[in-house]
Amino acid sequence: MIIIQIDIQYEWYRETETGVYMAANLYDVDIDDDDGGGHRMIFRPTTASHNGQWICLANNSLAEEKAVIRVQVRSPLQVSVEPRQAQVDAGRPITFNCTAIGGPPNRPPSWYFNGKNMLNIFREHVRDQRIRLIEPNILHITAVRRQDVGAYQCVIQSEQDESQSIVELKLGDVAPMLLETFPERQVIQPNSAISIRCIVIGTPLPQIRWYLDDQPIPPNLSRFRTGDHVTNEGKVVSFVNITNVRVIDGGQYTCVAQNEVGRSSFDGLVLVNGGPNLRTSFRSHHNVSVVANMDAIIRCPIIGYPLESIQWEHNNNLLPVNHRQSIEPIIDGYGGKLRIESVHSFQDSGDYICTVRMVTDQSDSTRSRSQQQSSLLKGNVQLNVHYAPKIDRHSLPGHLKTKQGDRIKLMCSVIEGDQPIEIEWFRGTMKIVRSTDQISIQNGDEYSLLTFKNVAITDSDKWTCIARNAYASDNSTIEIIVNVPPKWIHEPKNAQVILGRSLTINCQAEGYPKPKIVFSNGSLYLQETEITDTGLYMCQISNGIGTDLSKVIQIQVQQPPRVEQKFTTETVIRGQTASLQCRSDGDPILTAEWKRDMQPIQSSNQHYVIKEDQSQLKRTSITSYLEIIDTNRLDSALFTCTISNPFGTDICNIQLIVQVTFDN
Repeated sequence: MIIIQIDIQYEWYRETETGVYMAANLYDVDIDDDDGGGHRMIFRPTTASHNGQWICLANNSLAEEKAVIRVQVRSPLQVSVEPRQAQVDAGRPITFNCTAIGGPPNRPPSWYFNGKNMLNIFREHVRDQRIRLIEPNILHITAVRRQDVGAYQCVIQSEQDESQSIVELKLGDVAPMLLETFPERQVIQPNSAISIRCIVIGTPLPQIRWYLDDQPIPPNLSRFRTGDHVTNEGKVVSFVNITNVRVIDGGQYTCVAQNEVGRSSFDGLVLVNGGPNLRTSFRSHHNVSVVANMDAIIRCPIIGYPLESIQWEHNNNLLPVNHRQSIEPIIDGYGGKLRIESVHSFQDSGDYICTVRMVTDQSDSTRSRSQQQSSLLKGNVQLNVHYAPKIDRHSLPGHLKTKQGDRIKLMCSVIEGDQPIEIEWFRGTMKIVRSTDQISIQNGDEYSLLTFKNVAITDSDKWTCIARNAYASDNSTIEIIVNVPPKWIHEPKNAQVILGRSLTINCQAEGYPKPKIVFSNGSLYLQETEITDTGLYMCQISNGIGTDLSKVIQIQVQQPPRVEQKFTTETVIRGQTASLQCRSDGDPILTAEWKRDMQPIQSSNQHYVIKEDQSQLKRTSITSYLEIIDTNRLDSALFTCTISNPFGTDICNIQLIVQVTFDN
């Protein structure tokens, strides 16, 4: 038996989505011989790009076989949540998008908040939809609250793997929020001690201030100690400690927390048995200042508990005497504040006398109220009515239109208000204005004059006058609109363009209102120019201010050489003179150059004679002649005539055939 071994050739291919076989070596693979005499294909490293069908083709001179191998690469499951970092102000929305690479996932994502499944949270917000899933992989919070701060976790599973991603939600700027306060009402005995506190959160950290009966607690009172500290959780704890409490320490205590975002406060009563006593440690309790036409609340400086009655007098008249005055009723031994609505200086300023009656002998409850001992004490409060600055709106209207170069004056006149009054000017977003070379400010007691010596377009803005005194402020804003006549930015100029090309005519101007640009002969853009586009064009610009702008320009379309006949064949009998001609149109100046088989023809060669015939008037055409004297067989060649001008070139090829006759 004779065995003949025929070599086998192996080839590897990859089948594309369209069914085309592409050579495997075009991809990231290695192909080499294996130990068994075959071929192997190695992926180094394996990636998702290797997914698909691969074909091994084996053939020899007798037959061909192929094997189809389907490769499916499973990538490790990777989960990510966007945004990766989240800091949102309270009340603002946030959306988390969970995506997976690899896998593939075999179920929807699971969401967790601080390690706990969010299913219960979704159920709580079924109605208001504040926290919900827009899609299984998209978590949306409509308005972020402080309780939403924490870690959000997205977990995705595949058949072989599980992956997760976590994002921490941080809160941005938040208005102060009171977490803990003191009792709204508490009654204590004299000489005892008391501590009240407020716990607040907010971003940035709030500042906390304490008030007693609307007045700041004086720092020089030895019995009082105030302070605050910040906990590890970012809570601000503020307190007031009072030792050896006296009757005059009783009243309404207020803690006020404030930061750049907002303000929060709480009021509570601390009532000390005993009295009545005159509070002297708070001088402001004896003097009340209020701005005219605002409401005033006057507290009696006589402190005690429990109160039986209170009586107010003004100008020897028992109050109230009109509908604007009212006295708070005494409830459970506390009250009696005097309220005056829309205070008038003439009617309401002056001294107010309060008379407080208290039952001082309450030890024998069997005695009637008339038989019990009572005590009377009077206090005095001075009400001072002040006037806030008031700007005359007629002297400073809301809008002013002017034109560039004018001198304008803005008068900010204060027609009401207690002196001293400070007047300042601001521009735009509260940028204070100072005198410069172009702007001057002249101030008086009741006015401020802002002068623009040469107003410019850059002065178009909102200008605000603010007048303030010790009690209030007023402001008025005027918007200056500076009209500017048109001024060239790009003045059009004469232009040349090669035939068939595009041309943009740059004609621009600035001004206010925005100028309108009109072309009297065409548009700003010429596409694929033609000879007929040659001519005069006028650009006219106007905005209704000052003198219009206009400019006439000339556009000339330049024509490169254009040969009429690109290729011809000429035949001549050997010994005769051959005359070759090339004609071209185009803009001057046209020149011709002849070549034989792409080699220049020397003018010194007497075998060749070159002549030219140009248009006598405009020289916009040329005919060039090449005469070959006494032609011979070697003159059979390709002759090229190149016509040129400053705008381009064109060629004419002439194939010359020199025939030899029988007689020759």
